[in-house]
Amino acid sequence: MGSGAAHSGGRVEYGYARASATRRSLEQQLEALRAAGIPAERVHTDGGTGGGTGGAGARDGLERLLAGARAGDTIVVHTLDRIGRNLREVLTLVGELSERGIGVRTLAGPLPVDTAGEGEGRTVRLLLALLADMDRTFAAERAAHARAAAGSAGRRVGRPVAHPAGKIEQARRLKAQGASLAQIAAETGIPKTSLHRYLADAVPPTGGNPSARTGAGAGTGPAGPRGEGEGPEAARRAERAAAVDAVKGDDEAAFGALTERHRRELQAHCYRMLGSLEESEDLVQETFLRAWRSREGFQGRSSVRAWLYRIATNACLDFLERHPRRPFPRAAGQDGQDGETLRTPPAEIRWLQPYPDRLLESVAPGETGPEAAAFGRESVELAFLVAIQHLPPRQRAVLILRDVLGWPAGETAAALETSVASVKSALQRARPAVRAHLPRRREQWAPSAPATAQERALLRRFMDAHERGDSAAFARLLSQDVRMTMPPLPFWFHGRAAVARFAADAFGLGSPLRGARWRGLPARANRQPAVAVYARPVGAGEYRAQALNVLRVEDGMIAEITVFEARLFSAFHLPPTLP
Repeated sequence: MGSGAAHSGGRVEYGYARASATRRSLEQQLEALRAAGIPAERVHTDGGTGGGTGGAGARDGLERLLAGARAGDTIVVHTLDRIGRNLREVLTLVGELSERGIGVRTLAGPLPVDTAGEGEGRTVRLLLALLADMDRTFAAERAAHARAAAGSAGRRVGRPVAHPAGKIEQARRLKAQGASLAQIAAETGIPKTSLHRYLADAVPPTGGNPSARTGAGAGTGPAGPRGEGEGPEAARRAERAAAVDAVKGDDEAAFGALTERHRRELQAHCYRMLGSLEESEDLVQETFLRAWRSREGFQGRSSVRAWLYRIATNACLDFLERHPRRPFPRAAGQDGQDGETLRTPPAEIRWLQPYPDRLLESVAPGETGPEAAAFGRESVELAFLVAIQHLPPRQRAVLILRDVLGWPAGETAAALETSVASVKSALQRARPAVRAHLPRRREQWAPSAPATAQERALLRRFMDAHERGDSAAFARLLSQDVRMTMPPLPFWFHGRAAVARFAADAFGLGSPLRGARWRGLPARANRQPAVAVYARPVGAGEYRAQALNVLRVEDGMIAEITVFEARLFSAFHLPPTLP
């Protein structure tokens, strides 16, 4: 396609080239892009000497290209492997670009690709998905073959043991003899922090006097500190044993009853990790499935709740590894901002969805403990959700486990299979990054208070302005620096004048709903007031769902409006139509 065709209909073709040690050189790719009619000023590169800022592994050029491309544009590459380092990464990026209305076209390779066409684009994406599934299957088979070959050769596979098996067995014998943790650590050289893990299911002495082995005063018989007499420790052991029996049993119904009571808090946890209501529902189901499959490994070293949180966190991390995504920066010159104080535009969080307040009620009724208490303290406001979506997934997990759920650093490290030092380092980086993305006056985030009479009155005025199509009355409810976003759409408006102009256009002569009648229903999302908006077009017999507006209120004024799609109404028990 020549350069003239690249501009047809206002659409733009951008070129991308990436050098690597094993593929065609950067210059060969650039020559192919020039021959395809892509001007040099629209070509982005990574690696080599073609303009990229980093080495062969850097992706700065691709990041700039993805940030600048808009719906209708096409990214042209020599071969499809230039935009990803493996098949899964290519598939993920092609899917994300497709959601944004951006096509991908290749110039060479065994399978020429052009995803811009509607029918052909779907076929190409389906083929890539099938190839990715085959790639995962082959990788699993290769790994299984490698494990079998290593086992037959007498080699151990998997993660290395942190401490010698003989030392661990010695520690278990010492515990059975009644030795204290300090004594065991001194004799074996294993730190106490590791001993807690190795000895959680070791059996302590059940009677007699172990002083002959552990020194005088180490025990006082059946009623002594390590005897089998009744007490808090004996009760905790019995409770742990009962939990282990309940989890490890083959009664699927009983297992379901044990885990189902934690569904709501686990879904809220997955929602914080992912920012998506629909994905959080899927990941809770994945968590329960993983728990059932791995129930034999449950040793009762932690509560069932903590065990499920650990599984849910890692399920979310695995999901984010398979489906990597990042906030996209917006251009600074959006329409409707003239006359306002310009700021850095908010990044696009296209996957963000609202969370019904009804799902935040009655979380694990009757339960106590740090997780249940932390849920009551935690805010799931959109401002916080947006802020933590800027964090890398593992930093996000650390922040949620430590600052939201209140887990100790050691438990967090165990859940994420990392070190305490890594957890502390991740938290030190995550906290200032979150504060940098929170709205002004919200740097110390906290839960929302229950709706006040002033807030309810503001909500009624908001619905009344909508129903009357009164953009002037609507503008009077807005703070001077109000902001409006519309995920997954890229539109955003900053300032009272800009948002008011948008409202005037929505109600005005140029609107496709000109002359429509409007109605609103109050709702609650993310511990914030919300309004479900319905419109009845001219000649229609009913009001149809249009959007869910979630409001952030500060000092009695609307400081932010986040507009979500109406397809999520069912999650809020909102009807699709009104008579």
